[in-house]
Amino acid sequence: DPPDPAPPDQVIRAEVVAALLLGAHTANAPGDRPALRLTGARITGRLDLGFTDITAPVHLTDCRFDETPLLRAARTRELSLTGCALPGLVADTAQIDAGLTLTHCRLTGPLVLDRAQINGDLDL
Repeated sequence: DPPDPAPPDQVIRAEVVAALLLGAHTANAPGDRPALRLTGARITGRLDLGFTDITAPVHLTDCRFDETPLLRAARTRELSLTGCALPGLVADTAQIDAGLTLTHCRLTGPLVLDRAQINGDLDL
């Protein structure tokens, strides 16, 4: 089934998500702790974060992906997806320092974690 249409203000292109995660934002003030938190968004296009270093925690809740996110060989601090719908997730050889959460998610394709290193909790 195709993803349910989201209101236009809840649609975000994968390339914008990638740009935010990879540093295309303003400088942080002392004490700021950057993070990406999205709720109820539809993410269009391919989110390709392969071979990147993502320093901010990522928390996605009730989001829908049109295409399988790619995190092959990526390094990230924390990745949390709760209640999300994905056509799969490819994170082989990824390094996740603080934990990976994939709770209440619906994956219609494979979850690939071959040789991934998760230094915190793994919640499925």
